[in-house]
Amino acid sequence: MTDAQTLSLPALPLAGVRFFAGGRDRYAAFRRSLRSSVALLSLLMALLVPVLVAACSSASAPPRQFIAEWQEGRLLFLADGRNGRVRAFSLAGTAPIPLGEIHSAASSGVRDLALDPRSGQLWVLGAEQLELFDARRRQPLGRWPLAAGSVTGLRIDAGSVLLLAADGTARARIDGRAAAPVLTAGAVRMPAN
Repeated sequence: MTDAQTLSLPALPLAGVRFFAGGRDRYAAFRRSLRSSVALLSLLMALLVPVLVAACSSASAPPRQFIAEWQEGRLLFLADGRNGRVRAFSLAGTAPIPLGEIHSAASSGVRDLALDPRSGQLWVLGAEQLELFDARRRQPLGRWPLAAGSVTGLRIDAGSVLLLAADGTARARIDGRAAAPVLTAGAVRMPAN
């Protein structure tokens, strides 16, 4: 017999019927396998998604932002708690107009921002330093190191700046540009001007 005789027309329908029957069995097995794979994948997703969301939620949370508005000077300052950027905006028009950035050394993030409208000074509290800027010109006026974690907030009080601990108690008072720490020694190391 030659190959042409092996693949004769009468043999094709039988082979085709057997293939179709075997194919149906294989297709059913494939569908069962696919269903079990989908079920397994669904189970894994149901277990892993909450874990991944919980792990990523703190890192993906928007950074804390601090705003200081100077109505008389028609300026607005917006500080980013994550990267330390302090952006200045003019409020002279109907919408805020970006003026640029204040180049703060608080690269690890800003913890607080306070503006003294009487003196036109902007105070920027970073993780390890306190910075003073001329709000109108956006120029640095001074920088003082802080003990890590000793100060977490700022408040303007009758022309002075209060450096606050996490519980809200005053750690130091600064009058104008002359530093006069009052409460805890070592929390703030500021030279007198």
